[in-house]
Amino acid sequence: MTANATPAAALVPRGGPRPKSDAAIVVCCDGAYDPVSDVAVWAWVAWYGNFVTRAYGPAELRDSNAAEYAALMAAIRWLLKSGYSNETIEVFSDNDVCICHLLRSETRNRWHDPTQARDLLGRFRALTIRWVSRAWNKDADALARKAIKMAREGALTGTEIHSYWRGW
Repeated sequence: MTANATPAAALVPRGGPRPKSDAAIVVCCDGAYDPVSDVAVWAWVAWYGNFVTRAYGPAELRDSNAAEYAALMAAIRWLLKSGYSNETIEVFSDNDVCICHLLRSETRNRWHDPTQARDLLGRFRALTIRWVSRAWNKDADALARKAIKMAREGALTGTEIHSYWRGW
């Protein structure tokens, strides 16, 4: 498990929606907070083989960093529940504050529990978490924007997960 601040241009081909990676599973995470309506959401998109899974849901804490962190944790929990702990995985986020807290911080705050984070991350054989610029996190960002719109309208009541085969 490593945090890496490699420039986004080196990670993602220009015009590509998914970060360039040799990992078996690639996940992009994003969170959103709207202070006017006081709603926060998380979203992530995972690519594995010919399958794509998209998930989003309401974030418990109303804060931008908390929403971003919720996205990372939701993706990590899904990877574990789906039995992918032995796969090579790269998780991308455009929030370096959350990545640093997740990987390095020993300080507990209202949205980060370092003990829980270490426990979850320690279950993976090969999981890397990397920063990617917002410009290259478009799929997760679009999904978070969709979820925040649904939350504002009262249409987002829980977690939604959708998987599909992209070979069609």
